[in-house]
Amino acid sequence: MHTTIGQSRLFLFVRLAALTVITISACPLAAQSVESDAIKEKLSTRVQLRLGKTTLARVAAVLSEQTGLRIEPANYLLERDAIVLMDGVSARAALNALSELNDWTWKETPEHTISITRHLLNMPQVPAAIPRIVQSAIPKDTRTFLQIPTPSGNLSIYTNPLLANVHALNNVRKTKALRFLRDTQGELFSNLPADAWKGEPILFDTLTGKQQRNLVVQIAFKQIALLDEYLLSDFLPFVYDPRTAQLENRGTKFMVGIHIAPEKWTGFMADIHP
Repeated sequence: MHTTIGQSRLFLFVRLAALTVITISACPLAAQSVESDAIKEKLSTRVQLRLGKTTLARVAAVLSEQTGLRIEPANYLLERDAIVLMDGVSARAALNALSELNDWTWKETPEHTISITRHLLNMPQVPAAIPRIVQSAIPKDTRTFLQIPTPSGNLSIYTNPLLANVHALNNVRKTKALRFLRDTQGELFSNLPADAWKGEPILFDTLTGKQQRNLVVQIAFKQIALLDEYLLSDFLPFVYDPRTAQLENRGTKFMVGIHIAPEKWTGFMADIHP
């Protein structure tokens, strides 16, 4: 089945072409979830991956061939771009390095395959966890590009956005995102078919690889740029702990928030109707 540009919900993942050169020392990284002895033995196999610029799908295929394992990345990771250069390291070390650099996780499944997925925080279903869950869903290279820190799964570690000059940082993030959108938008539209102006649906499969990537960037980064600045850090104190909220009646306005300076208020307001 073909896919049109209008079916954007299928492409809300960020498939950035971040080129990561992977080098591995002889010291192995922390092991992930492995149960059976047979899998452990195969993971000790020494591998060579001199692939240059490639995708995770290709890396997984070569690792599977050299180890006899079935290594299966999640569908949304198959086209992740990388430059992979590994020589004489164990399959375990290779998987650990990929996971460490990209904030992925791998584990043995009940079918004795190796599954590679994005590492998502498993947090309690409370309002304070919402920003962390959103942040963990953003790919690591995108977080790095936009200066979004890797979120902690420990809610007792609270970063007060009022102490981090979040407004200035958010302006930097928005500037980077908007510049990236502008550059990729120009590339995308300047290379569309000559009759694109007629308004007929354009099949996603008919676009070049670069056009497909630029389209995905347009969709994903516009969503990220629209996120509230406090959603990319922890919530404000009065949201994190409603007991600290101050309520004020200012004529026709009802205000909820906190004073951060004698004449400076942060929060929200609503009109009071008679």
